[in-house]
Amino acid sequence: MQTIRLTPEDVIPEQEHTLAHGTVPVVLSLSAYDIPKSVSADLQGGQLRITFNYVDNEESVARPADHDLTVLVGKNSGKVLGFVVKSDARKPREITVRIVQGVDEQLRRAALRPNQRLNYRLIRRVVESKLELLLTPS
Repeated sequence: MQTIRLTPEDVIPEQEHTLAHGTVPVVLSLSAYDIPKSVSADLQGGQLRITFNYVDNEESVARPADHDLTVLVGKNSGKVLGFVVKSDARKPREITVRIVQGVDEQLRRAALRPNQRLNYRLIRRVVESKLELLLTPS
């Protein structure tokens, strides 16, 4: 299994601006529990499992994006805990693109709470910037 520790620069969280009660400005941001500390990849039985490691441990629920990609989300928090990709000898770039598409699909079709939306966007950025490095043999 390969693991990459994420630096604070890797996981700079976005903020979401909204209005409470229609007039009071509110800034939402992720808690430390919604920001991954590292990302791991492991090939298991013809499937690539990508895991985001957080300060807490939470049971995951599988949400199939399609027949090749499953998103693993926290049972209670809804944050992205990982992905399972059917590995058919794809190149790291192809896997990265597929996961980014899966995250985008989840953002479009799922009814997400603001903290989940921020977590999905953060995971998307980490996948775009770190996954190819993680999947490329050294």
